[in-house]
Amino acid sequence: MWLVDKLHDGTEAGREQIPVDILDPMVRWYVGQGSETDEKIGVALVHKAKMFERWLACGCLGEHVAPPLLSPAYLSEAETFYLRRLTGGGRPEHHVDCPFHRDQALMLRERQRLDPKPITPPDGYFAALKPLGEHLAQQPVNDADDNRVRGASVPRLARLLWLLLDAAGTNIVEPPGTRTRPSITHEFERVRRAADALFLAPGRPLGRLFFTHARAFHSNHIYARLRDAAAAWPDGYEPQAFLLTFARGVTRREILLKDQAPILVATDITRPSVKAIDQGPHIVLIAIGAHAQARGLAPVRAYAQPILSGRQFVPLFAEGERGLFAQLQRFQWDAAGHRIMVRIKRPLFDAETDLGPIRPTAMLDLSLPDASARRLHFIQLRGVSADEDRRLDAHGLDRLRAVAPVTVIDTSELADEACLANRLFPLLSASAAAG
Repeated sequence: MWLVDKLHDGTEAGREQIPVDILDPMVRWYVGQGSETDEKIGVALVHKAKMFERWLACGCLGEHVAPPLLSPAYLSEAETFYLRRLTGGGRPEHHVDCPFHRDQALMLRERQRLDPKPITPPDGYFAALKPLGEHLAQQPVNDADDNRVRGASVPRLARLLWLLLDAAGTNIVEPPGTRTRPSITHEFERVRRAADALFLAPGRPLGRLFFTHARAFHSNHIYARLRDAAAAWPDGYEPQAFLLTFARGVTRREILLKDQAPILVATDITRPSVKAIDQGPHIVLIAIGAHAQARGLAPVRAYAQPILSGRQFVPLFAEGERGLFAQLQRFQWDAAGHRIMVRIKRPLFDAETDLGPIRPTAMLDLSLPDASARRLHFIQLRGVSADEDRRLDAHGLDRLRAVAPVTVIDTSELADEACLANRLFPLLSASAAAG
C-alpha cells in the first residue's frame, strides 16, 4: 500500500510505500481485530495522509495497475479517524480477498436509520479542536468528506454555534413592541455576551479568544492573541480561538466576505444538508488552531449556518424556512392587532418527551398582554425532504401533538400568503377565547 497524491491515479513514481510494520496494525484495526497499540499506529498513518491531502492506494491488484483508493477522513462528531473507500467513476475495485473490499455493516445501518440520534447541546468546554490521535474507527461511520451536515451525525462545531445562538437568543423573535430594532451590530453583541459565559478550557474564558470581525483575522490579531494564550494553556487541552463572521457566500473551503479578502479554511466547510439554502446569507463559526500543513496557526474548521438575514441571526435549515419565518413575523403583527403577543422560537436542540425527542420547525408562545392566558403551539414544515417527511409521518407528529397543538405547513403553501394566514388565524381566536 502507498500514500499517493490526489492529483494522480496512484501509479506515479513518487508514491510513498507504507512500511509493513505500520500497514499491518492499521489493517488489523480496520477489520476489528486490532489492539490499542494498533489503533495508535493507524491514527498516525491516517492523520498524516489527511493533513497532507493524500490518499492511500491499495496494492491488492498488483504494483503496475491503477490501484483502488482509500480516502482518510475525520468524523468530528465522533472524534474518529477512519478510511473511506473511493468507488465509482471508473475507479478500480479492491480484490475480493482484500480487507478493504467492502465497507462494514455499520455504515449501511446508519444510512437506513429512520429516527436519528437526538441533537443535544455539546458536552464539556467550548472546544472544537482536540489533541491529535484520539481515535481511529474500526469501520467507516459516515461520508465525512461530504461537507454537509447529516441527520445521523452533527459536527461538534455546528452544535457549538447553536449553543451560542441559543444562549444569545438569536433564534427567538420577540413580539412587536417588545424587541430591539434588528441590526447586525445588535446580533453580534448578543452572541459576544453569550460567549463571555463559556470556557475554552479550565481557566480560559471563551470571550478572550472569541472574535466577530474578519479584520481581527486579516490583521493577524487572532494569531497573536492565541500564541500568547497558548504559552500557558492547560495540559491536555488544545489551544484554539474562534471567529464568528457574516459571509455573503461559502464555497468548499472559502468564506466569501463583503469588503475583505476571503478566508481559506484548511478542511471542507460543513453546513446543513439541504442544497437549496446554500446561497445564504450565512454566519460562519471558524475554529483557529495549530495545523500541520500550515506549520503554525490556521483556520482549521468552519461551519456555515444559513440565517434569516444579516439583521436577524435566526438559523435556517431548509430554504422553505425562510418563507415560513417571514410569514410568521407577519402573523405576529396580525396577532398584535388582536392584542395577542406571539413569541417565535426556532428550536436548535431536541427536547426529550415521554414518547421521544421532538424539535418542531417553530414554536409559538401566544399570550394576552396581561399574561392571563398562554398557549404553546408548534409549526411543522413539510416538504423539505423525503427523509424528513418519512420521519414526521412515522412518529414525529404524534410526539409533537402529545405536547402541544400542531399546524403542519407544506412548502407549497408558502407562496400563498392568504392560505397561511387562514391556517394560523384560528390560533388567534383560540387564544382570545382562552383569555
